[in-house]
Amino acid sequence: MSEQQPSFKESLNNSLEVIAEEPVLRAMLNLIPSVGGSLSELMAGKGQRIMEERRDNLLRILAEHMETIETEAIRKDYFETPEGFDLLIKALDSSRRTRSE
Repeated sequence: MSEQQPSFKESLNNSLEVIAEEPVLRAMLNLIPSVGGSLSELMAGKGQRIMEERRDNLLRILAEHMETIETEAIRKDYFETPEGFDLLIKALDSSRRTRSE
């Protein structure tokens, strides 16, 4: 089976995310005479907003799921443990890198 190629918009958004995360790429953009600094900031800012939207969406979905769980079934101290904290960080990191819901 062949994979479907990402659309231009998806490719652009992925590129903006990479620029937001990679200081070397941002530094290279800054080398473009006259417009490099502004271009770098605009592109990194857009990538950052995309990642923040994904994080917010994850937290919204998580909150919706938590509302359906019985209060007694939730171990409230779990995220205070190293394992719980690592799991939360991994979920947040994965959500900002994934374009699907």
